[in-house]
Amino acid sequence: MTLVAALLLCPYLWGEAAKALDTDVYTPESDVPLPCVVICPGRGYHKDLPLIKDLASRLKEEGFATLSFNWSFFTTKTQPSQDGSAELADIDAAIEMAKGIPGVDSGRIYLVGKSLGSVYGYHAFQKHPELKACLLYTPVIPEPDLGSVYYPDLKDESRPVAFILGNKDQDNCPLGNLYAYLAVITKDIPVVVLSGGHSFEESDDYTAPINVYNTKLAIEMGVYWLKRM
Repeated sequence: MTLVAALLLCPYLWGEAAKALDTDVYTPESDVPLPCVVICPGRGYHKDLPLIKDLASRLKEEGFATLSFNWSFFTTKTQPSQDGSAELADIDAAIEMAKGIPGVDSGRIYLVGKSLGSVYGYHAFQKHPELKACLLYTPVIPEPDLGSVYYPDLKDESRPVAFILGNKDQDNCPLGNLYAYLAVITKDIPVVVLSGGHSFEESDDYTAPINVYNTKLAIEMGVYWLKRM
């Protein structure tokens, strides 16, 4: 079954998915209803790694509630579903949980996805017209013709969508593949290109100063864009 078919056939499994969903919720103190950001992780880039954890913290500082989660397959140490249905159910569950956070304005829910989370997050964004905007970190377009498969119908999307990626991510999203897709859809889509690979890394050590700097810059760019929405 294709991912697109799964979107049409996947049952709404919020109750079951929520039981397995490992989440972190960040909520600032506020006297007014809060916007909320749901953050979808990468396949192996879980919610406690710097980009996601620090993004959630920064958004809290800027007055956003956030809900980050780990995929059920990550929590249970299994494999992703072949058709994406389990991952889409996880996102459905996360969105509904976000709407139920005390103080959150359910009409101002934003979606952020990293890597695998950018693919399934974008499909969930299309499925949920109530969501306000979608920010896609380190997208996955390994071959030139896969942009329209992983991020379909972008030309018809009226809500804000943006990409943030590294300039050295040759295995997952060479810049030419993203630019070629965006050129075909002939629509202005913000693209922020920073230094580094698939996690904005210059080395394998997450704690290396250059990696910390790149990640911080990626977070600040994301926060800036979300605040403008």
